Amino acid sequence: MTFLSKQSSAKVIELREMQGRCIDESPIPLEAGLIDFNDKFRLPKPRNYMLICVATAIQLSAMTIVFTSSEAYSKKLGLDGGFWPGFLIGIVPILAGMSGFGWQYLNNRVGYKSTYVVTAFVALVGAVFYALAGYAQSPAILVLGRVLLGIGTPRNVMFHYLAVTVGKAHKTARMGQVLACASFGLGLGPLLSSFFDYVFGDVAGLNPSAPIIFNTLSLPGWVLAALFMLLIVGFLFLFEDVPLSEQHRYTAFTAKVNTANTANSPSQLEGVWLYIALIMLLITVITNAIGIGSMETRTAFIAIGNSTYAKEVGSGFAWSWSPVVAGVYVGGIFIWFTFFGFWESRLAGDVFHFEDRSVLLLAFAIGSVSSALLFNYDVSKDANIVMWTIGLLMFQGALIVGKVHVFSLALKLAPNKWIDSYTVWISLMNCFGRGIGPMIATYVGDGYLESTIFTSIILAFVVANTLGISLLYTKLKVSS
Repeated sequence: MTFLSKQSSAKVIELREMQGRCIDESPIPLEAGLIDFNDKFRLPKPRNYMLICVATAIQLSAMTIVFTSSEAYSKKLGLDGGFWPGFLIGIVPILAGMSGFGWQYLNNRVGYKSTYVVTAFVALVGAVFYALAGYAQSPAILVLGRVLLGIGTPRNVMFHYLAVTVGKAHKTARMGQVLACASFGLGLGPLLSSFFDYVFGDVAGLNPSAPIIFNTLSLPGWVLAALFMLLIVGFLFLFEDVPLSEQHRYTAFTAKVNTANTANSPSQLEGVWLYIALIMLLITVITNAIGIGSMETRTAFIAIGNSTYAKEVGSGFAWSWSPVVAGVYVGGIFIWFTFFGFWESRLAGDVFHFEDRSVLLLAFAIGSVSSALLFNYDVSKDANIVMWTIGLLMFQGALIVGKVHVFSLALKLAPNKWIDSYTVWISLMNCFGRGIGPMIATYVGDGYLESTIFTSIILAFVVANTLGISLLYTKLKVSS
């Protein structure tokens, strides 16, 4: 029972004595095993949970560490145009989602520990390929490196681990903490890129024209390789795996719980309404991811873009910052979101006792209103920076809060017998959105679409989703 916290282990013994208390207090016979899946207070072992959080941060940093260098790297290897920089960023989350079905199949047969080690190894190989692409002068190796990084950074394994080891009473708080780590990873990427641009570029002179195997373009790949190597070591020697037999028992248990109608709220969502609610949550996940992914990438390219060129081609505005300053700006904002997301989930659930559906609706409403600050107004550069920063903090902050609660709501509302496949679909929608967003942001940021039109498109997604949540609000209630 070492893979559960001591507090959860004590509750397992207590609840076994009670024999049969379930999530909504309906009696479900318990079977012999190490985890009491009826225990809504169960928690994973802290060391395991910490590794999951670290893995999540590293996986997300793999996407954003190339924010300020992907354009220069792609052009150096002959991949010109507005498409390729966004593709190199967006392909990682897209393939992370698509590969989820295969990784879930492997996870069901070898367990969490082995699956995490294999995924990290695939990502490590991808990072090395990305770093060596310049030395080989091969755009194909560059793209292959990012493809392998995407395949090796799935999110659904984390979702499934939380579903098995975290009880319903702690799901929102723990989901908030893990997603705060994801925000930290998103911020860590640009900060690392900025740091290496300054230390190895400005100070050491290892600019793109320096020996190509080790310069500011290849360094993100080498850094990611080192991080994934540390992650492999951590999972091999520190992670205490949930026995595979417990995963199989969980699958059998969830089928039994679903048969007894204990997976949903007192309104007993079933039939068409259940399908509609679950589909709406998946739409919300992808809308949320498109909004976050597009705005964070657009911000990075606005910051490093040439303001004169932006006016000439009609793409809106740019600030002409150095990659160092741009990396600090983008990274700093997402590091702030880390603390914001962590404390919001605690305040919403533990202090104010808000329901997930209420916070989700409020978050999307705030996101819709705050996007007014992200349009292209005829103001000075300084005023534009201030307006964009305030709008970004409100818009991204609202959607990050919404992300915590839509994930939590989805894991609570989905019938337990579907939890394996539904966590993969959640991951797939999230990853597709995170991939589509950067591709839109960079493609239209290279003179193909004006900033106001870009913001209008993103706003349309968010407003439509807000209306959808409003219409289904009464159907999204789950038992406490």
